Amino acid sequence: MLPVLPTTPFILLTAACWAKGSDKFNQWLLKHKVFGEMVKNWQQHRAIPRKAKYLAWSMMAMSCGMLFYRFSDSLQWLAWVTCAICITVTVWMSRLPDA
Repeated sequence: MLPVLPTTPFILLTAACWAKGSDKFNQWLLKHKVFGEMVKNWQQHRAIPRKAKYLAWSMMAMSCGMLFYRFSDSLQWLAWVTCAICITVTVWMSRLPDA
């Protein structure tokens, strides 16, 4: 886990790679007490827990706010691009079912 980044996308990426690469590790991840249920919900229903959605949205909002606060005027365009990407991800994620 990396600080300030949500864990969910990295766990789902790991599950996708292990599902194709190693049945042993894939089974281990599916039976994991913390991440197993999240991975199963994603693979079966393309669902993300509501709590994870709220956490991701708030982290993206805080990150965008910090970009606007910390970047100089010459880098404001980068903050706007990042904000547009975050809004796109937020809309996509809001359309997914809750786990």
